[in-house]
Order: sequence, then C-alpha cells, then structure tokens
Amino acid sequence: MKKDKYSNFKALKKSVRSEFYNIEIKIRDKGILIFSPHGGGIEQGTSEICKCVANYGYSYYLFEGKRKNCKRLHITSTNFDEPTLLRLLSTHQDAISIHGMTDELAKDIGADIFIGGLNRNLITITTKVLLSYNFRTSNNIENNSLRLNGTDLNNVTNRCSSRKGMQIEISEKLRTKFFVKNFKLKRNRNATTKHFDKFCEAIGQSVTNFLHDKTLRPRSQKIVPPDASLKQSNKHRELMPYRAN
Repeated sequence: MKKDKYSNFKALKKSVRSEFYNIEIKIRDKGILIFSPHGGGIEQGTSEICKCVANYGYSYYLFEGKRKNCKRLHITSTNFDEPTLLRLLSTHQDAISIHGMTDELAKDIGADIFIGGLNRNLITITTKVLLSYNFRTSNNIENNSLRLNGTDLNNVTNRCSSRKGMQIEISEKLRTKFFVKNFKLKRNRNATTKHFDKFCEAIGQSVTNFLHDKTLRPRSQKIVPPDASLKQSNKHRELMPYRAN
C-alpha cells in the first residue's frame, strides 16, 4: 500500500489549496452518520454511494478530492481528523464510512465487500443483508484482515459518540458495475446501474434493521424502495425492517 503524502488534515490543509478539495455535509438525523473520507476522485464512487445511502434519511459527510492527481489527498482512516467531520461524529450515535479497496485486496479476502469496525451488531446485520442480496461479503468477525479490520479506536469511523462504527470497503471491480460508463471520470458518475441501486438499498435496509433492533421495535415486512427517479434527490427513502433468511 502506497504511503500517504499527508499525515493528518492539518498537514494537508497547509500544503493544498482549498480548490483542490470539497467538504459537503447534510444533517438529517443525529442517530447515524454516513460518510466518505476519501470521496470524489480519491476513491471513486464512494461519494455517490454515500449520498444514495443517506437518502434513506440519514446525515452525511463527504471529503472529496477534486481535479487531477487527487489521490494524493488520501489520509488513512486512523489519521483522518478533519475538524468538521469530528464535530459531526461527536453528535451522532453511530457511523458508517464508505471506502474503496483495490481488487488485489479483494482477491486476498475472497470477497467484493469487506466490513470492518467495532460495531459488531451492525456488522453482523449488514453482512447478512448483503449476502441475501447476493453480494460477496466478508467481515472482520470471520476474516481477520489486519489492513481492513477498522478496529483501532483512532479509526475515524469509531469516533462517533458510541465509539463503535462500521466501515465498508468495496472493490474496484464491484464499483465498476455500479456505473454505466468509466466511473473513474467524474462526468460519468451520475449514471448508475441497477447494481448500484441494489447495493444502496441493502445498506439502507441494514441500517433500518439495526436501528429497530436498538429500539426493540416490532419487525414488519420489507417494502419496495421508492421510484428510482428519487435516487439522486433530497427526498428520503423509507424501508421497513425485515430479517433476511
């Protein structure tokens, strides 16, 4: 793995002009924050996934690299300390971070999706739902991947108020299937596929199940998500909890 150029956000901000990155937030629900610390052109596709999942009614945060060579803006999750994100995390009980991993890592793990973090209940629920949606998924409970475990307390996904977050790593191969054209080009990331919709629905369903587990509310049947035309809007999707077989 290539070493980061910047050890933390302060070092990045000191060297990089603000037009080379963007921070976007929307506060909807203090229960859970969906975020991508490596959005835009850093780990392509993660911004779009983050916003789509948050469209189910959750707060979101994006740190996005802009222009060419923005992968140099990558700060590893244990060092990512951008102040706006840390403030948001402190006011949200739970958090999910969206990341992109290389196909080489995915091959070593034997899955297209790897779930890490300290929130074992959310990890278990999300893994079960993703598998029921036919996504090849593994997690740090059953597969000890030291590079992706996300169990360090300093990992930014674990800096929510519960101190137990979840990070989702998605292979490049799978992200390629999420977009109609070459997703590495920004202009092509507006056109998504049914695979993208299916993945975002699965994560939205997982969060719904997790939150209902926390409140001990009765479960009801799964409902069909709203029309795909709402996918990129600010209208909130709604899913009822269900238990995957």
